[in-house]
Amino acid sequence: MSVSTRSATDPSWWLPLAFAGAVIAVMLSAAIPLTQSDGDLFAHIALGREILVSGVPARVTPAWGSAMLFALAHEFGGLPFIVAITALVSGIAHGLAALLLQHAGLSPRHAFLSAMVGLTLASSHWLARPHAFTLLGLSVVMTSLHTTRGTARAALVPVFALWANLHGGWVFGWLVLLCYAVGSSISVRTRWMTPSLAVMRECRWLWIVTLSTLMATMATPYGVDLHRAIWQTLTDPAVAAAINEYRPPSFATPVDALFLILVMIAMIVVLYQRRPMFWASAFIIVLSVGAALRAGRNISLFALTGWPLLISHFLAPTTASVTPPSHRHGNRARMLALAMIAGVVVLCVGRYGEAPSSPLRFVVPIDPERFPVRAVEQMQRADVAGPLLTTWSWSGYVPYAWRGHRAWFDPLAFSSADLRSLKAMLLGEQGWQAELDHLGVEVVLVPPTSPLAVALGRAGGWWCWYRDDTAVILRREETAGGRHPRPRALRSSDQRGGIHRVRG
Repeated sequence: MSVSTRSATDPSWWLPLAFAGAVIAVMLSAAIPLTQSDGDLFAHIALGREILVSGVPARVTPAWGSAMLFALAHEFGGLPFIVAITALVSGIAHGLAALLLQHAGLSPRHAFLSAMVGLTLASSHWLARPHAFTLLGLSVVMTSLHTTRGTARAALVPVFALWANLHGGWVFGWLVLLCYAVGSSISVRTRWMTPSLAVMRECRWLWIVTLSTLMATMATPYGVDLHRAIWQTLTDPAVAAAINEYRPPSFATPVDALFLILVMIAMIVVLYQRRPMFWASAFIIVLSVGAALRAGRNISLFALTGWPLLISHFLAPTTASVTPPSHRHGNRARMLALAMIAGVVVLCVGRYGEAPSSPLRFVVPIDPERFPVRAVEQMQRADVAGPLLTTWSWSGYVPYAWRGHRAWFDPLAFSSADLRSLKAMLLGEQGWQAELDHLGVEVVLVPPTSPLAVALGRAGGWWCWYRDDTAVILRREETAGGRHPRPRALRSSDQRGGIHRVRG
C-alpha cells in the first residue's frame, strides 16, 4: 500500500500516542527513583525557593528557570506533582521519537521496537531534574527538522530562548541544528545538477533559523556569561574526574553496555551495507555518538537524536518520506486532542493523588534509608547552628528539608577546589583535619560507616550528638562560645521511629 492511499486507520497516529502513554505509566510507577536517585532535585527546589524570594542569583546558574518551576510545582502539589510533570515530559519526548520513526517509513513493529530501544538507552538519565527539559527539547528539534514547513522550524527560535533558561543542554541541541544545516548545505552543493530555487531558499532559511536560535540563547539574565560558564564546565577535567555521569561509558553498566554494543553493530552494518547516508544525518549521528563516548550521561542524548536516524537508515525504505503527508492533518488533530486529555489526567493525578479521598492514590514519600530524614528533623528541633558538612546528595536535601539552612558544599555551584576539599574530607584523606578547621566546620552529617565518621571517632575533639541507621551527627567538643549543651534523652516515640538514644 502506498503512502498516498493509506486509510484513516493509519497506525502512525496512534502508535506514538500509545507509546507515550506507556512511558508515562512507567515513569509514574518509578516515582521514588525518579525523584530520589540523588539529592539534586531537592537542591533545585531549594534554589527555586530562593529565586522566588530574592530573585535570580548573581552567579551564573544555567538551570535557574527549572529550579523556579520545580519550586512552584512543589508548592502546588509536592513531589507527586513534580513526578507527574516529569512523566508527561518524558512521554512527549519519546512519543515524538516514535512519530519520527513512523514518518521515516518504518513499519509499526519496527518503529515500536526501535522506540523501546531508545527508551532503554535514555532510561538511566530520566530523572526529575532540569535535564529532562533538554531531552524534550531535542525531540522537538528533531521533529521540527524533519519537516519542510518553514513555520515549524521558525518556532525553534522561541524554543531555544526558553530552553537556555531551563538547562545548559541547549548547547547540544544547537549543535544538532548546526550539523543539520551544514549537512544540508553540503548535500545541495554536491548534487550533479543545479539545485532548484526552492531547495536553495529552504537551505538559506535553515541557516537563518540556526543563527537566530543561537542569538535567542542570549535571552537569559546572564547573556554571554552563560555560554562561558557552560564551556568551562564542559572542559573542566576535575568535574569529569569527580562525577560519575561525566565519565566515559563502560561495560560494567547495563545501559552503557547496550550503547557500546549497538555502536559496534552499527559500524559493522554500515560497512556491510554501503548504503549512502544523508550528510545531515551522518553529522548528527557522529556528534551524538562522540558525546556519548565522552560521557555516559550523554547516552540519553544519543537515544533521541542519533539512534532514530541510525535505525531509520538501516530499516526505512529508500523511497520513504520523513515529512508527514498533508492528508494526515485530521489524524494529527485527533492525536493532539487525546494527548491533551491524557496530560490533564496525569497532572490531576499528581496534584490530587495525595488526598486521602483520591480514587487514584499517589504518594511519593522520601526514603529515610537514602536521606537523613530523621537526623535533619532532630537538627531542626534543637536548632543546631554552625557550618555543616555532609555528603554531596545530602547537601541538596538539607536546604530542602530545613529552609534557610544549608551545607558548606553546594551541589549546584562548586569549583574544582570545592570538589577536592569535599573528597579529602569525606574520604579522610591526607589533610582532612586541617581542611575541616580551615572551613570552620562545626557539624558533620554523614552515614555512620563513612570514612569521615570513623576518622572523627578516633581523632578526638568531636562527639556523637545523634545517630540512627542512616546518619550520624557529630559536633565539635568546644566552640568559641564554649561547650555545646548535651541534648536531652529522646522520647520512646522517637525510638520507635528508628532513632537511638543520643550518647553523651
